[in-house]
Amino acid sequence: MYFEKPVLILSVLLGIAASLVTANVQGEFEQQHMNEAHQIEVTDEVTFFKLHDVDGDGFWDEKELQSMYGLERDIDPNTSHIKKIIDRVYEEMDMNKDRFISMDEYITAKLPSITAREEKLEKEYRKKAPPPPPPAKNSKRDATSGKKAEPVVKNKRSSSKNVEGVIPNKFRA
Repeated sequence: MYFEKPVLILSVLLGIAASLVTANVQGEFEQQHMNEAHQIEVTDEVTFFKLHDVDGDGFWDEKELQSMYGLERDIDPNTSHIKKIIDRVYEEMDMNKDRFISMDEYITAKLPSITAREEKLEKEYRKKAPPPPPPAKNSKRDATSGKKAEPVVKNKRSSSKNVEGVIPNKFRA
């Protein structure tokens, strides 16, 4: 009888810890990004990854990373602080160093947050930067019909074998 309460408390705590590990709790950047940029709550990595895989090829490339960090719109992508942010993402997540982040690489790692120094450089750059060029007219639309063009799927590499056992079947595309 004396040991029942501690055992019960321990089992509850272990259950909570296990559920946090298996719940795919996202990192700080992902939660902040989804709240600020999309005003929605996404609680699993697969949905977050697919939502930000804009071209649907199964990988995040440099443009998709810039977009995710809000750096693609009115900033020269060759600016040194932008390159540092993107290079740090590749450093921390791109395990095979091919400059593409696959879903399994993303699930294994977490997106790093922008540091205070990088945020300061970003604000300073925006104050000094010339206005952005206007977007290309109908760049994503079919010239003849005006309808949205189908995305071009670039098979950069096959990842179906890499995700076996990592992604539950219900989340596979």
